[in-house]
Amino acid sequence: MNWDTLKNGELLNAAEEAGFKVLLTADTNMQYQQNLKQRKISILIIRAHDNRLSTHAQMANQIQHALKESGLYEIAEVIHPSLA
Repeated sequence: MNWDTLKNGELLNAAEEAGFKVLLTADTNMQYQQNLKQRKISILIIRAHDNRLSTHAQMANQIQHALKESGLYEIAEVIHPSLA
């Protein structure tokens, strides 16, 4: 979607405007840098030892479970087993 240059607030705005319900991110500081209370999007933070797709793929079951369990407009985290 060519959003690679967007930063935190801009990215959240674009995602909301496009109708996304959830933003998956590895940015563990987003919840502290942005006022998320007025947002119409849920945030799922993925904590892992690196930001590689292969690492995140290992967490697919955890991510899927978190997406099912989290409510609307919530912030949730999924933590890679190596960090737990």
